[in-house]
Amino acid sequence: MQQIDIGNLEPLAAFLSRRAAARGVTLWDFRVHGDIRARNNKQPRYYDRVSTITGIDPNALRRHDLVKVGGAIKVFDMTFDLKDVWAKSVRVCPRCISDDVERGSGRIETRPHLRFTWMLRTLGRCPVHGCPLVVIGPDYDRISYGDFAGTLARFWKAYDAVLAASTDNASRSPDFASDIYFHYRIERARRLMYRNNAVLIR
Repeated sequence: MQQIDIGNLEPLAAFLSRRAAARGVTLWDFRVHGDIRARNNKQPRYYDRVSTITGIDPNALRRHDLVKVGGAIKVFDMTFDLKDVWAKSVRVCPRCISDDVERGSGRIETRPHLRFTWMLRTLGRCPVHGCPLVVIGPDYDRISYGDFAGTLARFWKAYDAVLAASTDNASRSPDFASDIYFHYRIERARRLMYRNNAVLIR
């Protein structure tokens, strides 16, 4: 079976979606088969169960999970207002996705991975490439809890057209500077989180 590692800023649900894609099944079927359907009081050992399947430390999995607490979302030991998280559809940087596909191995559905920063409404452009984030798939896909790899696979042909139209739209506007700031602030918090908690991803 193909080895799939969790990305630096990848939400847990998106990572599990890639694991499901590696097996050629939907995320829902993968959850049902692995008995990891929900993170709630009825399954207090949720992260331990996912750890058994993935080989990743439960504490690392917990910190990559988007957990709703009242009107906020917690992830990477940071708290964000629920309204600041884009959760209606898939927003991606087409160049990052293209890089993932070119540099990855195994099933093509497992190569692209979601970055949490793409889910923030405050970001409109990729901080690495400068091109606008684009929406792939229908509204109300609930990507924060949904099947990211499955959505990309279903809309792959449409994605190719979006990629071609978006890769030349890089910008260095004042808004782009803000995108860079928020992205690297979260990246620094993630690195500090792992250093302080000595959490290792295998």
